[in-house]
Amino acid sequence: MTANQVQGIIEYMPTPTERKSLRNYMKSGQGDSEEKFEKLCECEKFMVAMISVKQSRMKMRALLFKLQFRGCIQDLAHDVFSVEKACDELNNSVKLRSYLELY
Repeated sequence: MTANQVQGIIEYMPTPTERKSLRNYMKSGQGDSEEKFEKLCECEKFMVAMISVKQSRMKMRALLFKLQFRGCIQDLAHDVFSVEKACDELNNSVKLRSYLELY
């Protein structure tokens, strides 16, 4: 899965109100659970599947973090390299030294 796909899944995670409504629907006395499940649309089926996973939102966020981690480290490494290069240039600058000597 890509980070964009996981982000999309997180957006469609059921809210607490939706979780409660779906649990009530699935537990209601009208018919078999399989029949009730089949009557749901794809989005609702996904939500029913996700309410059975404990801390599903937290788990999906952890997966998203894992997928984005390498890119974040690469971006950070590039920024650190730029700062180091700027510091080296300032440290080795003859003009800056002469300017600081004047003041």
